[in-house]
Amino acid sequence: MAGEAGGTALGLWARFRLPDGLQPTIVGLVDLRIDFAALLAPAQPPPGLAGTRLGIDDLRHFFVAAWATANHDLSLAVTTDSPEQKPAGPAVTELHLQAEHAYTPVDGRIQSLPDLLDLSAFGEPTRESLPRMSIAVTAPPVASAQVDGLVNDALRHMAAGFGFLEFEHDA
Repeated sequence: MAGEAGGTALGLWARFRLPDGLQPTIVGLVDLRIDFAALLAPAQPPPGLAGTRLGIDDLRHFFVAAWATANHDLSLAVTTDSPEQKPAGPAVTELHLQAEHAYTPVDGRIQSLPDLLDLSAFGEPTRESLPRMSIAVTAPPVASAQVDGLVNDALRHMAAGFGFLEFEHDA
């Protein structure tokens, strides 16, 4: 999706890699990239987008969809019966958040994840600069109904590990 300034504002990539002799693992990757500067480039942002930041629910919805895509849908490229293909061990699913241009100052200030994402449901961060957060979840294949709970728990653990210590009850 092109932004107002003509640059890419929103991009979604899905990748699937089979073992290649160097790496014995199968990798499914789903990557959502948002360039807020390209999205909100004009001096006057479109109505409804001024000050818009993705929130915890937006992240949860994306990670649930990405989990299903990476752990099920991408494997359909090599087999038509993905659920019947038994893995050699538990899958590791990594959730990452990163301010890609975190060290490029905007208005003389370095951008941090709380500048780009509304993480207020996790409380105030105990760190001054927070350019990235991540967590790895090791789990056997799970039913799609269980993924939401796993993602929710992973987001809470990720937030706690990066200095957010005051969760709202429903975060």
